[in-house]
Amino acid sequence: MRSSSPVFSCGSNPSGPLELRKRSSNALKSAKVGTFQVTGNDLVFGDDDGVVFLPRRHFKRIVETAREIGSTERRQAVEVRRGRLLREQLRLKEYVSRRGRDSSYTFRKHLRELRGAVEE
Repeated sequence: MRSSSPVFSCGSNPSGPLELRKRSSNALKSAKVGTFQVTGNDLVFGDDDGVVFLPRRHFKRIVETAREIGSTERRQAVEVRRGRLLREQLRLKEYVSRRGRDSSYTFRKHLRELRGAVEE
């Protein structure tokens, strides 16, 4: 069920407002959180580690990427349980050798080539 009024929170405010200020015209339509302007077109997810603001229009792509990351992490964990070290899975020696020959070759690029990146 979608509420007609989005709710935004940065945590509790036990003392409440201490003065009455003029409300901006978009006060009930958006909220500024740090440098982020969040509106009803955004999704907000939070846990003990923090909060993520996602544009609703990218939700499907974000979920697909999250599933790919989860799949990669599960595959790597299965291999570790089978005794194959992560450094072997990620061919760390190969990376170090290539990096020694080519300083522009980054670990991120190496992981992309192996389909081992989990941060993307």
